[in-house]
Amino acid sequence: MKHASEPQAQEPDARLIAGLTGYIRGLLSDDHRPELYRQYEEALGQVDPQVVFTVFRQLQADGVATERLLDVLPKVMNVVHAALEGSRIPAIPEHSFIAYLDQENQALLERLDQLRGLIREAAADPENQTIFAQMAASVDDMAPYLAHFNKKENILFPYLEQHHERYEGVSIMWALHDQARDLLRQTAPRLRDPAVGRADQFRRIGELFFVLHGLVQKERLILFPSALTRLTPDQHRQMLQQSTEYEWAFINEPSFDPAHPDEAPPTGRYPDGAEDWVFQTETGHLSFSQLEQLFDTIPVDMTLIDADNRVCFFNRARDRVFPRSPAIIGRRVEFCHPPQSVDKVMAIVEAFRSGQENKASFWLRLSGRFILIQYFALRGRDGIYQGTLEVSQDITEIRQLDGEQRLLDWRQD
Repeated sequence: MKHASEPQAQEPDARLIAGLTGYIRGLLSDDHRPELYRQYEEALGQVDPQVVFTVFRQLQADGVATERLLDVLPKVMNVVHAALEGSRIPAIPEHSFIAYLDQENQALLERLDQLRGLIREAAADPENQTIFAQMAASVDDMAPYLAHFNKKENILFPYLEQHHERYEGVSIMWALHDQARDLLRQTAPRLRDPAVGRADQFRRIGELFFVLHGLVQKERLILFPSALTRLTPDQHRQMLQQSTEYEWAFINEPSFDPAHPDEAPPTGRYPDGAEDWVFQTETGHLSFSQLEQLFDTIPVDMTLIDADNRVCFFNRARDRVFPRSPAIIGRRVEFCHPPQSVDKVMAIVEAFRSGQENKASFWLRLSGRFILIQYFALRGRDGIYQGTLEVSQDITEIRQLDGEQRLLDWRQD
């Protein structure tokens, strides 16, 4: 899919695509001989971000599991790093969405440098529990970086996917996000636990360091250059506008330049004439404003996909469990979930479509909260499948209810 005003760019070189593909397939076949690199050395020395995206997307389409691609990704990055560094990396415009993401990365790198020093101290004095406590505190200080992943997954990734199918390969980066999420949540407690062996603690902190450092590198060399050269100025403005609903890691929330009012988030969400619209059914009627407020007031996250498996609606609940942005409207549902859960989500959707099932429920603990996630099949009066509704709700307080609270006692809650 291309946009009329998008920057002009040449398609990736087929020779380079074939070279990188051959090298990766060799690694997937457990061929790590120096001869494998020398066979494809010329092509590996010339790849650019578009070649990388194209090759990984094609390998996914050919059925190579994301986990296998993650296994060989570090070696691939090692051999193409020089070529990516040598390719033209566009300057990041000041006060742009990408600029603020890059600022988050720079702040993370500063924290990783501090952590690197602590790791060296711990290696020199592994019995010094104070150093391990400092490492745990350093990891805790990186927790806000989770917000960085949310903005990429819900804003940047959808815009790139709309541009070209090669960018569907960003799902591999989503898998890396999930690795980092797990490590950020699990590492500090293990560093503080005296029952955990030093070898395990060093392994965990090392994995966290290299996963986070590697993510920053991949964004700088592959993701950001692609966004800067492939997306239009208008799309960059839209991404910045949508980012105002998200938290930022380590940096102040972006401020908008009064000299560029088109970059500020829109102040009104109603289309022209919406004030006069009425939603009329046999059970009553709602104005446009009431309908919007109803969806945004009910204490659940709602996301609706249509019969073609594309997102067509989500509500703006005050305390959403899972973030959403307008960029996901029209996005295929398989790109709205991390790679390891896509097959399960699609199995549910197909069971709804076939009429085998009408509801699926799941629950999990997330950041100390108990979350209920339910899927419901939507069908017309003729029984024909029309889509799937995903509803997520924080039921932590609900599960703790006991006894009774009568209507007359409502001010005492």
